Amino acid sequence: MRIRAPLIIVVVALVARGLAAVTLGVIPRDGIVIVETARAVAGGDPGAAIHGVQHPLLPLLAGALGGTETAAVVLACLFGAAGALAAWRIGTRLGGPAAGLVAGLFAAAAPGLVRTQSVPLAESLAIPLALWAVERALASREKRIHAFSAGLLAGLAFLARPEAALLPLVLGPALGEVGRVGALGHGLAYIFTSSKYANPVRDCQDLFELVGDEYY
Repeated sequence: MRIRAPLIIVVVALVARGLAAVTLGVIPRDGIVIVETARAVAGGDPGAAIHGVQHPLLPLLAGALGGTETAAVVLACLFGAAGALAAWRIGTRLGGPAAGLVAGLFAAAAPGLVRTQSVPLAESLAIPLALWAVERALASREKRIHAFSAGLLAGLAFLARPEAALLPLVLGPALGEVGRVGALGHGLAYIFTSSKYANPVRDCQDLFELVGDEYY
């Protein structure tokens, strides 16, 4: 089961998200902002992702792949499948192979996750990264080096979505004392992005300029 389970989970996750992306096709206004920012990055302006309304990770990655809507959607689907794998590993660690398979299949096929991870939204990256941060935190009980990777993944999750700033509250009990090392990655990512919230009024003005009043 350990060999077949991850393959089944990945296939289910990718098929579900691919079908949702093709059949639903409507991008929320936040996704429109992300795609516009990714196009600016692809056009040679990476600072657009750092100083934009949305957190920079998805616009930067999508911009590196051409800045198209398709690139952003593909990234969302791939990260969604990776998140389902993380759920499988967490379930397996906590409850055994059967629990892991159930957790993985739920993350692969849950309608809310499928919809969120079939469009270019920040959550499509933040949720899988947060799940992998938790998984690595659990793994740190066996090898301390995983505490650092948990911190880095938490930091990347914050680069995707601001709510990930709360991840240390989840990771702390699992990391214990070694969490001080793992928290370095999260702290660096927080410092890197926190300055973009210095002027929320300006951010709201930028949002309206990017997507237009007709979307509100």
